[in-house]
Order: sequence, then structure tokens, then C-alpha cells
Amino acid sequence: MKIKSNILCDFVRKASIEGTINTIDMEFTKNGLKSSVKSVDNLSATTTFLKAEAFENYEEMDKLFIKNTLTFINYLKSFKGDITLERINDSVLNIFNDEREVQVILCAESIFDNGLDKPFDNKAEISINLNKTDIAQAMKDISSYGEGRAIVELADKQLSFIIGDKTSDMFKNKIQTGVEGEARVIINNIIIKTLSTIDDDFTLWLKSDYPISITEETPLFQYSCIIAPIVENDKI
Repeated sequence: MKIKSNILCDFVRKASIEGTINTIDMEFTKNGLKSSVKSVDNLSATTTFLKAEAFENYEEMDKLFIKNTLTFINYLKSFKGDITLERINDSVLNIFNDEREVQVILCAESIFDNGLDKPFDNKAEISINLNKTDIAQAMKDISSYGEGRAIVELADKQLSFIIGDKTSDMFKNKIQTGVEGEARVIINNIIIKTLSTIDDDFTLWLKSDYPISITEETPLFQYSCIIAPIVENDKI
């Protein structure tokens, strides 16, 4: 079956959070390609679905396991246009077009241990619709000055991303949302890589000191990522 290389690359980028989750499953179900995985440290998890319409001559296939997602992403980026996927045997996936061919050694199912047995329970109660432009500067500040973490806070219908504390320089990016409620969560910088895989519009789900969730739905993709909070006794 065929698919545009950039679309399959986007699937793997989302499922693995840009290669942060090293091993993912790829299940070719009746309706499309699915992955449900968690990070080995249990700090993040994703569910990713790509509709069958994204493929040409789509067909169901036994579940396969990619063992080095960052390398696999780079393989897919090296192709242009359509690629064909062919399962040679249980341990080899062939990816090719007229100009190039890559045979990928797969992870054995027996050693794949970071799959999700069931969908994660999103306990967040407040949903805020955003786009990447809204939070672009906040992500730059977290990357440059956040030392690996930031506060996400909703109060008075304003969403704030706060980087730094009383002992350092402080940055506060504010977004007027019109959304009622209050929430405060300390997050790690995995959110930067998560949001880098989003096309544009997404929904941020919040509840104080609970995992945050990021969900996205496009004509081809359904995506959800949950990120564990940093819990501290002292406020920063």
C-alpha cells in the first residue's frame, strides 16, 4: 500500500513525540493506522490514529513495532512523494519508491513493553481551544529560559505560561480565552515537542495538579497526548 512519506512521518512524529518515545506500535486496523504507547518513565502517553483514506490501496496488516522512532523519522524524511510499505516478514518492513529503498528491522513483539492496554483516563475538566500561533512565544521562552519546566495557569479567563520564579528572571505569556474556571499545573518541556507535531488547532485540557492533555483532530488525524505534571510541595 502507498502513502505520502510526509503523512506517515507526521504519524510517527505524533505517536513518538518527536522520537521521545523510542518504540511505538503500528496497528493497521480496518479503518486506519493506530498507535497507543507510553514513555518508559510513564510521564507521557499518546494515542494516534490515521484514517485509511490517507493511503492508496489500504489493507489491514499485522501489528508491527518500530524500535528506534527517531531514526525511522529520519528515514521517512529522506523520501519525497509517495512510498510503498511492504511487510517482508515478521522482522522486516520494506519502504520504497522508484528512486530509493530502505529495509527496516522491526522490534520483536515479545520485547515491546510500553504499549497502552487501554485508553488513558483524561481527568482534566477544563478545555481551551488554541492554535500554535497563540502559544508560539511561550514555547520559545520555555525552550530558552524554562530550565525544563513552566507553570500553566488559568484564572479570570486568562491562560498564562509562566517561566521562572522569584529567584530568577520571570516570563509570563498571557492569552485571553473567555474560558471560565481555575487551574494551575507545572509541566516539563516535553510539551514543546508535543506541540511541534500539531498542525495548527488543538485543545488543551487542564485540572490543577493533574496531567494535562492535548488533543487534535484533522481531516486525516485523531491525536491525543497526556503529560504528567510536576508535583511540588512548595509553589514556584
